[in-house]
Amino acid sequence: MESNRIRIKNSQWTIEQHLQKAHSFLKTHGILQPRRDAELIMRAVLKWDIAQLILRLKTSPAHHQAQAFWKGIYRRSLHEPIQYIVQHLEFFGIALAIKRGILIPRPETELLVEEAIRFLVSRDRWRRPILDLGTGSGCIAISLATRLSSEIWAVDQSSRALAMARINAKKNVVQARIHYRRGNWFEALRQSDPRQFEAILCNPPYLAWDEKNTLDLEVSYYEPHEALFAEREGLEHYWQLAPQLSRFLTGTGRAFFEIHALKAKAISIIFRKYFKHVTIYRDLQDLPRVLIVEKKSKK
Repeated sequence: MESNRIRIKNSQWTIEQHLQKAHSFLKTHGILQPRRDAELIMRAVLKWDIAQLILRLKTSPAHHQAQAFWKGIYRRSLHEPIQYIVQHLEFFGIALAIKRGILIPRPETELLVEEAIRFLVSRDRWRRPILDLGTGSGCIAISLATRLSSEIWAVDQSSRALAMARINAKKNVVQARIHYRRGNWFEALRQSDPRQFEAILCNPPYLAWDEKNTLDLEVSYYEPHEALFAEREGLEHYWQLAPQLSRFLTGTGRAFFEIHALKAKAISIIFRKYFKHVTIYRDLQDLPRVLIVEKKSKK
């Protein structure tokens, strides 16, 4: 392994020298932001913030720290996502832990949270129960819990995801108001749980399997396929959820779904079979990203 040869031969390098060599190494492997990624890995190894790193560039890391740094650099050279290597990210202003096997939260999903908060606060419903379907890392539920006083129910089929979500809730001191349920969508709820929710949020798998070859290696190889891809051209979960949705919303409630930007029309058609009021909001790139339905059902 090239990283092993560098590590053993140059154990006395300063932090700056390690970063320079790592920059060159990552650049030759097609990493788009090699210096940034090298610094993130070094900071994760040393447990430093950016200010500490800048002030101590002329110092040398301990041997075990240099080893850990080059192990991370080698992983990044294989295009493993930087979030999995440093096991940390920020979402909606909160710090989250992340590991392989858990979907990496995207900035686009923040719009989902923003719209739900806007709705709940403007209507003075910020204490009413909320349901997060497919919680993953817990990013949506935790973001809501840090800004609202609601009780939140977070559902996922993956025990690994729920374990990570619990860690993140504790990390952000909101664990007392989030209730975790393992299972398939609404089926995961218990008899003792609320029968209806003021807001339901969901970022379901929505990529078609034939889109896999169009994705970056970081996504298609490393991230969990069950959280990315769905049958029926990526629309399977919308078809599953739409007919059941009205039963789980309060009379004034709304549901918020993240959607595939290129399939907004097809997804809208699914929900319009069951709801009169369907709205699509666009993200900062002017792409359709969030679909919102109101309880006023056709039936």
